[in-house]
Amino acid sequence: MSYPKILLNFDFVLYLYRIVHYNHCRGNMINNSEKEIKRVEALEKFKILDTSKETDYDNITYLASIICQAPIALISFVDKERQWFKSTYGLSIKETPRNYSFCTHTISSAQELFIIEDSRNDVRFKNNPITTHYPEAIFYAGVPLVTHDGHILGTICIIDNKKRTLTEEQKTALKMLSRNVMKLLELRQKNLELEAVKTHLENRNEDLESFAMVVTHDIKSPLTNILLSHDLLLNSDKSSLPEEIRELIKFSNNAAKKLKLLVDGILGYYKNENDASSYKSILLTEYFDSLNSSIQPEIGLEINFHINHPDKRIYFNRTKLDQIFLNLINNSIRYNDKDEIKIEIGHHEDDNFYHFYVKDNGPGIPEKDYESIFNLFKTASHKDRFGVKGSGIGLPTVKKIIENTGGSITVDSKLGEGTSFSFSIKKIAI
Repeated sequence: MSYPKILLNFDFVLYLYRIVHYNHCRGNMINNSEKEIKRVEALEKFKILDTSKETDYDNITYLASIICQAPIALISFVDKERQWFKSTYGLSIKETPRNYSFCTHTISSAQELFIIEDSRNDVRFKNNPITTHYPEAIFYAGVPLVTHDGHILGTICIIDNKKRTLTEEQKTALKMLSRNVMKLLELRQKNLELEAVKTHLENRNEDLESFAMVVTHDIKSPLTNILLSHDLLLNSDKSSLPEEIRELIKFSNNAAKKLKLLVDGILGYYKNENDASSYKSILLTEYFDSLNSSIQPEIGLEINFHINHPDKRIYFNRTKLDQIFLNLINNSIRYNDKDEIKIEIGHHEDDNFYHFYVKDNGPGIPEKDYESIFNLFKTASHKDRFGVKGSGIGLPTVKKIIENTGGSITVDSKLGEGTSFSFSIKKIAI
């Protein structure tokens, strides 16, 4: 007569029975005191439970096994009802019920090093399934993993299936490895906190961008209506409006135009995305000729372009390139204090980037303002050569366009001699 194989596996059935019996007998060992509750809360804050394998932790259990000449080494975290292994060396399971965890005793003992030389002769462990069956833990040595505020999260421990002792050097090494585990945990927690802050700032920035887009769109429409109304009034029969009223309309019209420029600038800043599908081949000599002709003539203005190869082409978004150069050239003109304005534009490239510079002979920028001038609404000068205060949107827009390509922009300046903006645009595969 044949029987199902599961009935013939008597040892396995007996093992399961002993686990259930042992859990029942020792179920009251788990401490639910306020201290234990806070300990588990501290463990949960590290968010380490059920995470994937990591080489840094595996290296530590390997070292513990080699140094102590033990077949099994573990980094164990003791949860409410289980012990979970972040790293195992010589053991195939990932967790066990807490009721028969040796590490629970390490935590409750509060000893710097908890050792069981022969679990078969210890009333606390001789009937433990971990002792009598897999992995036959006869010898155990565990060092607690302790936080700065005294909470014990778990242990680093070694297990052997024979009675033995540890040398003083091995004991010291285990304690050192315990401290290294805690350093890894603390570093991991700080990284998680930084990621959380980064995510919060990114979400907040997205909210601000959405708010700015909605507000500027809502402002732009009535502004356009105001400007149209002003134009109609100013172009009407002069006799129908007293001169003082016309002057007030002109004043209002100038204010509305300035506000519209500000709104357009904000919209342009937040719309800057790197859309590679809009990239086109641009012949630089033709581009700079076109750029030069689009700049409003200024008495005493001289712009020189330096291109190493007349037939040099770059692959980029034409509109974005206009925004970059027109902003930089406009600043070089507006904030120049010289009678003769000189601007120099140059180009070179390497395997990964197109490099450009825009250099002028203006008043220069104080070194303390090098970073702040790229902040939104921040200007280094109170007013330009025409007596108009800048919006502080141009340079942040330029910086955002460039950085969206994977490039960067820097400024170098000497007071009284001029300023040079150097920027790079990352090449993309064509």
